[in-house]
Amino acid sequence: MNLRSQETYPVPAAAAHAALADPEGLTRILRSQGVQVNEVTPGWPDGTDTIWKLGVGVKGIHRNVTLRVTQIRPDRGMVLAYESDGIHGEVVIDIAAAGPESCTIAYDIAIAARGIAGRLMLQPLRVAQHRVEQKLHGRITAFTRSRLGLA
Repeated sequence: MNLRSQETYPVPAAAAHAALADPEGLTRILRSQGVQVNEVTPGWPDGTDTIWKLGVGVKGIHRNVTLRVTQIRPDRGMVLAYESDGIHGEVVIDIAAAGPESCTIAYDIAIAARGIAGRLMLQPLRVAQHRVEQKLHGRITAFTRSRLGLA
């Protein structure tokens, strides 16, 4: 299953990349949104291989999630891999200049099931994919605006 969100922001692409690729900034935002950050393992100086061990509540059920930066593409974006009970996937963040003082940021989220429990967990999302994508777009836009200092 793939979900996509794209929006244009009044921030230069290089500044957006610096804000989104900052591991400490991401940790602060996750905590401020109620995500339990259990452990952060720093990676390379550019942020590659930084790992977060997270605890999140999904519909009242606690889930452990591992999030890892797999690739930093200077001034173009990054790739994050995640895995949890029954599901795994990646988030590809693409940043493109839309002008000298603005950029377009696209999030492509791939979600895959691992086993029957994961497939059962994803089934309701597939049925309501359009609605889920709309809701996710609102959350991602708010998250990105917060990361970029626009909120």
